Amino acid sequence: MEEQQNNQNQQQNGQNLSDTDLFKFLNKYKVVISIIAFLVFFASDMYYTIDANERGVVLRFGKASKTPSGAYALVEPGLHFKLPVIDKVEKVKVDFIYKEEFGYKTVDADIKSEYAKGQSFEEVSWMLTNDPSIAEVTWVVQYKIQNPGDYLFEVRNVKNTIRDVSEASIRLAVGDQTFDEVIGDKRDAIAEYALNKMREVLTSYNSGIQIQTVKLMSVKPPPPVADSFNKVNQAEQQKEVSQNVARKDSTNKINIAIGLKDRLINEALGYEIDKVNRAKGDADRFLALLTEYQKDKTEVTKARLYFDKISTVLANSGEVVIFDEDIKNISPLFNFDKLAPKSND
Repeated sequence: MEEQQNNQNQQQNGQNLSDTDLFKFLNKYKVVISIIAFLVFFASDMYYTIDANERGVVLRFGKASKTPSGAYALVEPGLHFKLPVIDKVEKVKVDFIYKEEFGYKTVDADIKSEYAKGQSFEEVSWMLTNDPSIAEVTWVVQYKIQNPGDYLFEVRNVKNTIRDVSEASIRLAVGDQTFDEVIGDKRDAIAEYALNKMREVLTSYNSGIQIQTVKLMSVKPPPPVADSFNKVNQAEQQKEVSQNVARKDSTNKINIAIGLKDRLINEALGYEIDKVNRAKGDADRFLALLTEYQKDKTEVTKARLYFDKISTVLANSGEVVIFDEDIKNISPLFNFDKLAPKSND
């Protein structure tokens, strides 16, 4: 009973809707309205717009249009017309810098970038070095679309091609270096090699891609050996610090010894010069005195020298007894022990 009542209600609602003015109008002019809708759609599909940073390629019946020279015909920025349904336009951003990340994934690139956590990238980032050791290398590749036609139609799945070529280039460069070189001063050389290799390969593929930069983000040991590697680094750093301290102490002591040596040499040279000058002065004084002595015929100088010397000798003597050479047998009368020279003490 309830179902029959519902069916009757629906029939009544349908009859009421068909009796409205709008339904009658649409039913009367349905052919005209269909033609107008088709013309509007047809007209809207007749034109398209290419933005300033884009280039377009027109496909007619699925085939890209080309220039007489065989290159893909590019549509410049602006408003253009095409055949509806028959033509299709592929738009490509040529001034946009695209980016591919390897070994990590950026979740939110803001003032402080956030990276995906809990995901494993070992298949990409773990690489064998020349030692052989394993290094965890992460890097980023930035590129632009240089030729939209080649980009769209010459290489299938360009993104995967770029990733495969980049990974192969980096692995080849890392495999030629030792682990210490990879994490040290060869980082820039590895990135430069990968950049040139990618450009060479992608150009040979006619990919329409221009690689802008290849930048190594981080190069480090894999997590299972990171702790051991850090301890070795700390030991190496401590060793270097100790060696630097030892070198500094050795340099200071050597400088002190060199300074002392120079001072002693200078003092010896000064002493030598002083003694030589004094000796020369004494010799010159003696020679001058000798000359005057030789000029003296009256023996006054000789007597003067004699008295000066005898005065110097007798000044340090005790009591002095002078005997006449003609007096004899007086010596026993004197107590010569009392006439001994005075002590300096």
